[in-house]
Amino acid sequence: MNFDDEPHTVRVLLRKDGKSVYRKSLRLNAGEPADPSGGAFDGYPTEAGADVVYAWRDDQSKEERRELDFGDYGTDCVGFKILVGYHDEPTSDVSIWRTVNCNADR
Repeated sequence: MNFDDEPHTVRVLLRKDGKSVYRKSLRLNAGEPADPSGGAFDGYPTEAGADVVYAWRDDQSKEERRELDFGDYGTDCVGFKILVGYHDEPTSDVSIWRTVNCNADR
């Protein structure tokens, strides 16, 4: 989701056992706090065992990317959403919001 008033391309990298298993980019239109633009990645692996997801926007280096390590949560399912900006403040920071209250069949 993009809450920023500028369009952005979001890049995602999923690694399993230290190897890249999924890499995609998604262009998000400009949004705003009350009406963010959204999109969804597709074709990602859904089997258990992924280690880490990284996310960053078009003008960030890989060193500035955000990281979510699934091993930190000790559960079979971790759901996540990548946000550019926030609903309550004007920023173009990338964050990864996660939940462990999910259904692996979705």
